[in-house]
Order: sequence, then C-alpha cells, then structure tokens
Amino acid sequence: MNDKALQICSYEQSRRLKDIGFDWKTDVYYVREDVIHKMNKLDPYDDDYEKIHPAPSVSLGLKWFRDVKEFYGYVYRKSNGYFHAEWNVRLINGFFQCFGIEQSDLKTYKEAESYLLYDMIAFLEKSK
Repeated sequence: MNDKALQICSYEQSRRLKDIGFDWKTDVYYVREDVIHKMNKLDPYDDDYEKIHPAPSVSLGLKWFRDVKEFYGYVYRKSNGYFHAEWNVRLINGFFQCFGIEQSDLKTYKEAESYLLYDMIAFLEKSK
C-alpha cells in the first residue's frame, strides 16, 4: 500500500462493521476474505453477492462512528514514543463516557487507529 493511501479496513473489521449497521457506500468491497473488488466490477447476480462487505478506510469507519453513533475517538503519542487510543460516547443523558483502550502502547499511528476501530466495534457488538 502507498504510504499516502488511506488504510483499508481488514476483512474482519469490514464484516463486523456491516453487521452493526455500516451501510455507507464505498469504492472498494470485499467479496471474499482475500478478494477486493472495485464497485464497478461487482455483479449483483454473482453467487458471491450476498458475501459482499463494504471495505471502507479505517478513517471512514471512524467517521461513521462519529456521525451515526456519536462515538468520538482519538489517537495521540505518549511521552514514551508509543501511541495511545481513547474514545468516548455520548450517553442518553447528554454526558460522555470515556473508554481508554487497554492496549495503549502501540508502535504506529495506523496500528492505534485500527485498534481504536476494533474497540468501538466490539463495544457495539456487546451492547446489542
């Protein structure tokens, strides 16, 4: 992947996002775990069509959480040089609850951002 390209969600992240309601259009889709297709090459009559999952960038997944679920995440570098991710969610009463991610010493920003998305997905899956 080009360093300037946005990080695409893993197949697992994409499948789990779809399961919790992610329905935004993306340019890229997973048809199977190992196959990524551009949207214009998908055939709704293909046998694999039911197995298609949008493959958003991690950034778009996090934007969906902000815009749709009111989950706000952020990544920052700690004084030890590692990255830490945290997020908070707006509660029904209007207050926010903050969640620090257990795995807080991550080596890269991309790793921390991806871990942040995993943590938000897991929270929504548990609260169903």
